[in-house]
Amino acid sequence: MKPSPASKQQAKSLQGHLQNRGWVKGKNIALNNRVIRNIVTTYPHKFISGQFGYKLVSECSVEELTRGANDHRSRAMVLLKKAKIWDESANEKLHPYKFVNPV
Repeated sequence: MKPSPASKQQAKSLQGHLQNRGWVKGKNIALNNRVIRNIVTTYPHKFISGQFGYKLVSECSVEELTRGANDHRSRAMVLLKKAKIWDESANEKLHPYKFVNPV
């Protein structure tokens, strides 16, 4: 089940935890990790997540934003490959006697 979008109040709370602090690990933010991820998902124009934690987009360098975009793009490609495999498996189960051309 997909969570409902984070509220503006939650975004302001996260902003307060990140303001002028650089990269901050989730464990150092007084919010639940699921809540933090939901806020970042709802407000990608305000927050970035990466291997170093969370940061305000407005405080990121061009290099940090580019690295974040590339990391997320790479993860998305991995997820798309998995989804394709699972779609093919489902198709084989639905149509076990049809030839499926793997592309």
